[in-house]
Amino acid sequence: MNIDEEKCIGCKSCIEACPVSPPVIGFKDFKAFAEHPDECIHCTACAMRCPVNAIELGKREGETY
Repeated sequence: MNIDEEKCIGCKSCIEACPVSPPVIGFKDFKAFAEHPDECIHCTACAMRCPVNAIELGKREGETY
């Protein structure tokens, strides 16, 4: 997971969309960051919810898409 801090507008939509508890994404200094990236289930909810496309999910190990 990569969060572009330059694009992030601090709306917290990604955190609200994350189904993992606690959320994979944290918030500090008005910007989102990958707080628990190893817990990410790659559901894409955060990336789809981001209004400025600041989140990019990489491939998980073994994926071929």
